[in-house]
Amino acid sequence: MHANHLQELSLFVHRIGRAVLVLCCLSLGSAWILSIAVGLIAWAQAVAARQQLAWALRSGAVFAGLWSVEATRTTYVHAKSVADVDARVAEAAMRGEWTLIDFYADWCVSCHVIERNVFGDPAVAARLACMQIVRPDVTRNDVADQALLERWNVMGPTTLITVEPDGTERRDLRVVGEIGARGFLERLDAAGVS
Repeated sequence: MHANHLQELSLFVHRIGRAVLVLCCLSLGSAWILSIAVGLIAWAQAVAARQQLAWALRSGAVFAGLWSVEATRTTYVHAKSVADVDARVAEAAMRGEWTLIDFYADWCVSCHVIERNVFGDPAVAARLACMQIVRPDVTRNDVADQALLERWNVMGPTTLITVEPDGTERRDLRVVGEIGARGFLERLDAAGVS
């Protein structure tokens, strides 16, 4: 019996050894996989933090850039009637200034395009600074608006009329519909507006 017990004990130790070996291998493998997972998580957080930092820096740079850019806003003299426009043109003539009459309506898509892309252009805004811009708003198309359109022989907005300092219109510079900033600047050059 003694040999039988020894054989069973030997088999038991052998099985325990294998189990311990398997457990050790599994533990080491799990630890290795866990360390890889922790490393990947740390790496992902570092990348996310870097991206957040980069986003914050980019946003700050954009804000700083916008802060330093002077807004290019065109100043309009609003007019509603024939008498209003005629008075503004006469006032500009007394000052020796050119006048740009910008027939405008809220529903006019081209008016908004010109306001943003032409009058919003820094080069155009700089050139317009030496002119008076009269903006008759013909949105309502009422009797006063129709009289104003008829007085200047305008079919509707968008129409831009350039008036010399002596009060006469330069018909060759009239713009009906859309125009780009470059084309508008070329017209101002042709008029001698500087």
